[in-house]
Amino acid sequence: MRVPSGGIQTYKSAVDLAPMPSARVDGITGAAAYGGQVAQAMGGLGDALQKVAAVQDKMQEDKVANDVVAAQTEYQKRLSDALYSGDNALLARKGEGAATLDKDYLDTERKIRQEVTANLPAFDLAHTAFNRTADREQQSGLDLVNRYKMQEGERTFKLTLNNAMTTTAETTARNYNNPTAIQQGLAANGTYAQAYAARFGKAEADALLRNSNQQLLESAMQAAYGKDDYGAMQNLLDTHGDTMGESNASRWQHALTERTKANTRAQTVLDFQKDQSLYTNGMFDPEKALAKAQSMTRSITSGGGGKQFTWDQVKELVSGNESGGNYEAHNGDSGAHGKYQFMPDTWSGVMGDAPMTPQNQELAFDKKYKQIYDQYGAAGVLVAVYAGDDNAGRYMRGEKLLGEGGEYSADAPQYSGGNEYPSVRQYVVNALGNDGRGAGGAAETKDVPMFDATELAALKNQFQGVQNDQIREKNRREQETRKNALNWLAVNDSLPTSTKLEYLNGAGLAPAEVKAMSDNLLKKDDDLAKKRQEANSVEIEGALGVLKAKGLLTVQDVNGYAGSLSRKDYWKWLETANGEDRTEQDNADNLADKDWHGRVLNDPLYGTTADKNTLIGGIQARLDVERVHGTDRADTAKKWLAEATDKEKLKWLGGYAKSNEAGFSELDALYPGMSALVKAGNNSAGGRVRIDGYEWRDIINSWADRTAVDPYAKQAWDYLVDNRLPINENVILRVRNRFAQEAGAEQVDSLY
Repeated sequence: MRVPSGGIQTYKSAVDLAPMPSARVDGITGAAAYGGQVAQAMGGLGDALQKVAAVQDKMQEDKVANDVVAAQTEYQKRLSDALYSGDNALLARKGEGAATLDKDYLDTERKIRQEVTANLPAFDLAHTAFNRTADREQQSGLDLVNRYKMQEGERTFKLTLNNAMTTTAETTARNYNNPTAIQQGLAANGTYAQAYAARFGKAEADALLRNSNQQLLESAMQAAYGKDDYGAMQNLLDTHGDTMGESNASRWQHALTERTKANTRAQTVLDFQKDQSLYTNGMFDPEKALAKAQSMTRSITSGGGGKQFTWDQVKELVSGNESGGNYEAHNGDSGAHGKYQFMPDTWSGVMGDAPMTPQNQELAFDKKYKQIYDQYGAAGVLVAVYAGDDNAGRYMRGEKLLGEGGEYSADAPQYSGGNEYPSVRQYVVNALGNDGRGAGGAAETKDVPMFDATELAALKNQFQGVQNDQIREKNRREQETRKNALNWLAVNDSLPTSTKLEYLNGAGLAPAEVKAMSDNLLKKDDDLAKKRQEANSVEIEGALGVLKAKGLLTVQDVNGYAGSLSRKDYWKWLETANGEDRTEQDNADNLADKDWHGRVLNDPLYGTTADKNTLIGGIQARLDVERVHGTDRADTAKKWLAEATDKEKLKWLGGYAKSNEAGFSELDALYPGMSALVKAGNNSAGGRVRIDGYEWRDIINSWADRTAVDPYAKQAWDYLVDNRLPINENVILRVRNRFAQEAGAEQVDSLY
């Protein structure tokens, strides 16, 4: 079988066989005619056979072409996968893994090519066509791999260098207070930058060095700041402020200044707390402390050989000097003119949304720079204005710039715009006429306030905080003392009243509380004596005993004798009567509970035995809280079970008892032991009442609040709680009104 020359062609699905010479023999008219027709037919058949052969060649050619296209597709896919797919892809290698990338790529491509061509038809033309395409793909991939290898090498170099610089910064930061270590760290960065420059050029290396040095110093400043080592911070700023960059140095100078101010305020607060003249009635007085802070001053020296300027003269100097009052020039505004020109962000930081009227410009300048004038004098304002708002402290520490016998900063920065503006040093010389060495007029020393308005506001809050802490501590001690006294009285209730009164006088209570508790003890004695005198105990006990023996004793009977019984006897008979009243109701409730208990226990829907018991306990607790008794009890329980159609509702029902107990736990957290009294009260003095823990928490809170304004509610509290008597709403109200009645005071229908 042969392949036509001229290369691989695209397969054509239908070959047109016409026009083909006719091979049919028509009807014979004679021997000569017959011979002629046969010859013609044989010739036509030969042409047809040649055409068929051409078609077969064409089909074979197209099959080979398809095989080559398929091989090219497989080759390209496998080569692409080798480059890009998966964690082991060639172009996913990092760092040292990319060092042999070109060799590994060629090995991989060679293997893929061999495996793919092994499946090609054994025709030179097919292999030639495939390899022509593969060669182009190989070269394109190799170019890509070499570029990636170079980029990865550069990235690895930069990463290694950056890691080294980061390590240097971290190591140096641990030695932030060692000037030699700082210099060595900066020198190491310089060495790294030289290596960087050799590969990427000086411009990039300079930028890297600047950033790495700033990061090193930033780390050192953070370490010093974290240790409150202000001396080290100041040394770093003095020595390396320019290397930090103006904005960073200003930021740290501001932070240092603010921290120093904060420490000064903190020490002032501590010192003031020791000053007994600042106390009123034994309590620290914030107003007295603030007045003292406002009166404190400190001395500053300004001038030192230069001209002396008032505040108004300073403002005139700034607004009318040759630079046009453009004291925000360092922020990049190199040509604006106008009195007190502010950058937008500076204006909003000082004046908020206030319009930039001439009057407001005067006010803004006063707010921003008057404090600096008071601290450093005229030179300080000029430094702040022309070197940056936060740089006054940096350049004026110790009044070095224009201080007595001082010198100008040797490295004062130039303004933005190159030489368009003079240095801070030269500007101050021009403005104040000072040569920087004390020549000229005498230095001026004056007293200025120790604290500015912002610091006074902070001190005011701190002073108030001291008083608040003292008040809280006083209240805590008083509450603890009161609690201890009440507990002692409860434990020693059987002691004579005279012993109790003697204890109260020495318990450390406030005089008003001693009187109130003492009066309460004396009133209890009076009440008991009065009741004993009025009661005919034998007759009343006998009458109630007869009713009890006949099974006819009721709560109403006991309440009928309430005025003639002692409190102790009243509670005893009330418990007895209520117990008898409860028996019949409890029997009915127990019978009703058995009805629906069986429904829960016999139905697998309700889970394990433990789940069922939990559900039963929850439903019973809810029935008790909602005071459902008798025949209604079973119906209500079944209704709840029918409504609980999913696990969440069943879980809620089962958890009701636990939730209820959580409410009682909160009650005991507020009033220790109160839940026991409430639960006992559920069985006394009037039958079942609220036993929901959260309801009782709110009820007892309301009662406790009422004791602060209602003395009879407080007497009821002391009587019931101190004697650990059962409590319910009826009892609370009844006992409160009984104390009010004995005092001739008004009765109430509710304590809420």
